[in-house]
Amino acid sequence: MAREDFLKVVRGASTQELNEYRQILGRMISASFVIGDKVKFDAGRRGVIAGVITGINQKSMKVKADYGMTWRVAPSLLQKG
Repeated sequence: MAREDFLKVVRGASTQELNEYRQILGRMISASFVIGDKVKFDAGRRGVIAGVITGINQKSMKVKADYGMTWRVAPSLLQKG
């Protein structure tokens, strides 16, 4: 879908439709990860954290950092690698 077509759909959508699209996209992102995947994410002042997914919840992933600490992170913030 071209960017212009996408923007037309978004601009014409109701709030309820936008919320449904957001939930679907969130599920699609979550489904792209499995336990054991190596991931990284930006933790702001703490820098980029690398680790392994150890658990998958409805709205977050549990990531055990390479240095041992466990983080709960939204799937949309994770990158494989």
